[in-house]
Amino acid sequence: NDEFILFKKNINLFSSSFLFNNSIIIKEGNHLQAINLSNGETFWLISDKKISKKSEIINIRSYKTSIEVFLSNGDVLTINNKELKNITNLDIGKIDDISFEKQNIIIYAKNKKTLIF
Repeated sequence: NDEFILFKKNINLFSSSFLFNNSIIIKEGNHLQAINLSNGETFWLISDKKISKKSEIINIRSYKTSIEVFLSNGDVLTINNKELKNITNLDIGKIDDISFEKQNIIIYAKNKKTLIF
């Protein structure tokens, strides 16, 4: 079955998702959506042709007043006030995993390199 139901509401199909605070962030193509897990309502929906269609969500963090969504292609999407404010590519190729330690970002790239920002 290709349906995803949350609080008796159909949720659009998605290729990538990440649980973050009290929401699930889903990505399909060049669309991102944040859905409240408590009531199934949409916090925000962003569609932008600049968002890589083939990338997946690797990790998400709150940073200052924004949310940063890290994608598998090395893009970092900065979201503030329900809007996509910026897309920055880390220029490190494909990413396997990302972790956060205080102010540091630790990136495990597919080429087996580990980078610390």
